Amino acid sequence: MAIKSYKKKDGKTYYMFQVDLPSDPLTGKRRQVCRRGFKTRSEASIAMGTILSGGEKKDYTKSTYQSVYEIWAPIYQETVKESAYQKTTSHFRNHILPALGEYRVAAVTPQIMQGAVNDWAKKLVGYRKVLNYASAVFKHAMRLGMIKTNPCDLILSPKGKTSPKEDNPDDNYYTKEELEEFLSIAEETL
Repeated sequence: MAIKSYKKKDGKTYYMFQVDLPSDPLTGKRRQVCRRGFKTRSEASIAMGTILSGGEKKDYTKSTYQSVYEIWAPIYQETVKESAYQKTTSHFRNHILPALGEYRVAAVTPQIMQGAVNDWAKKLVGYRKVLNYASAVFKHAMRLGMIKTNPCDLILSPKGKTSPKEDNPDDNYYTKEELEEFLSIAEETL
């Protein structure tokens, strides 16, 4: 448990330590922590004290949306068919990750989400599906304890873009004359 010095090939002196921690409560296995590369003995001492006091925890505040997506995606893949997974990943690749990927997951506010959703609504007929996928990653971050609330739950859904089919539902069917013309042309080409 003592701090030791060692020299690297460059001739500089560095410090290291190795400590024994209480056994893992889930597995009962012994735990050891070894850290090296400290430039001073005091840096090593501070790090060792932090570990012994239980203060060394994973810092989730720096996790980006992209990194949470990379944790979530393999889990999601096991719950759906391959074709659904491919379609979902294309939504992430084309819309969600360009808008949110670089943000820290804990820093995404409802205002940021509202802006992203407004942009998706202008471009996409099915923007709500994209919003649901984005929300699924935030829900996973909540399960991991990275965030307390899902910013997608606090936005207002815009009206969005309508598909051409929704504009005039009468255009979805052939008239009797159009159907006869189509069938006669199809018959001629066979």
